[in-house]
Amino acid sequence: MARYITDKILCEAYLNLNVEHPDPDELEVIRARLHEYVQTRGSFFLGNQIKTRVRLTEGSLIEHLAVVGTIYVAISQYPDFRTGVLKLYEDMVRLLQAFTVEAQFVSEAPNESVVHSEARTGLIGILKGLIDRLQYIKDSAGLVKIRTLTKKLQLCQDDALKVIETLTERREQSFVALNLRDLLFELPESPPERPKLDPPDPGALPAYRNMLKSFFSILNDYE
Repeated sequence: MARYITDKILCEAYLNLNVEHPDPDELEVIRARLHEYVQTRGSFFLGNQIKTRVRLTEGSLIEHLAVVGTIYVAISQYPDFRTGVLKLYEDMVRLLQAFTVEAQFVSEAPNESVVHSEARTGLIGILKGLIDRLQYIKDSAGLVKIRTLTKKLQLCQDDALKVIETLTERREQSFVALNLRDLLFELPESPPERPKLDPPDPGALPAYRNMLKSFFSILNDYE
């Protein structure tokens, strides 16, 4: 997993600018303006419980604009887990775009000076991709090969472990695991093969069922 993904940083904008480095006083003015901008917008979209962190690195001007909080608190403000993850992801993408534009503006950096820019959605981004794949499995049963569904399920299990093992608090691990388990209950236990389109594959359904059972077992360990 990327080293910038932690259980405390909800999202982070990274911007590397090839500009003349400001003196320390100018650098502090930039940092203060960005901190106020990130804190105000982050609090509005993600809740007052978040904190922000703005770090500027010397050399080429490297800016890290981070929103700090916990998954449990961030998602719990929504009516359900799935809605929380999807809405948070949407808000984070918009926020990070705004952060990047503001950071470039405050630093007076023209477009050609941007060496690298990155929007990092962290664990919420991983959970969003996981939920999308679970929805694909649910919607595609009988329309694609069972082994295709099994591969998607394996990716979901891998990402679930990445998230849970990154979290350091047991409460958050249980929160994520139990809510993902609820989503697994929505999946078909015996998805049909595509009729008349594929040759018989007698091992496909047992492999899918074993994958589903393995996924449930892992999540149950964090109950």
